[in-house]
Amino acid sequence: MIAYGNVSPPGARDRLVGRSEDMNEVARRSDAAPWVLVVDDDPLAARAAARLIMSSTGARVTMVGSVAQALRLVTRAEPGPSAVVLDYDLRDGEKGLTVLLSLRAAGFEVPCAFHTGAPDRARDALRKSRLVDGYPIFDKGVVGDRHLIGWLGERLPQKAENDSPHRSGIREKLL
Repeated sequence: MIAYGNVSPPGARDRLVGRSEDMNEVARRSDAAPWVLVVDDDPLAARAAARLIMSSTGARVTMVGSVAQALRLVTRAEPGPSAVVLDYDLRDGEKGLTVLLSLRAAGFEVPCAFHTGAPDRARDALRKSRLVDGYPIFDKGVVGDRHLIGWLGERLPQKAENDSPHRSGIREKLL
């Protein structure tokens, strides 16, 4: 076994640079498909939300788990996300509210909603921040998921009926 100390193993920098370039490539995409940013530190919950959004709306979804990742992606993306779906409680004491406030401070006016297991705490935090209006809060679960999809459906550009990748009618069933 070889000990590298503080030196990275061979190829680690190349892998890291490659991942960073991949993220930049995602952020620079300029195709016409709308995309939604999901900020949730729980990978299972993030994937479930992403699958729900993609299957119901046809939008692309990018998932991140922290405030820093969300801000880095949104500031580099061209075009920006059509909507941001935030979990309220993130890892290490971070809050989805921090993402919202940071986006607003940076001048990004993308529609944001909370999809969280802590809706009461999210409402209290929004009330204290005086941001009650315009930021819906949806509880994680079947009913909250349907309301979230309805909210997104009003904000995402609509494709032509014959252009939909979801000819099964699943979108109509969920709305």
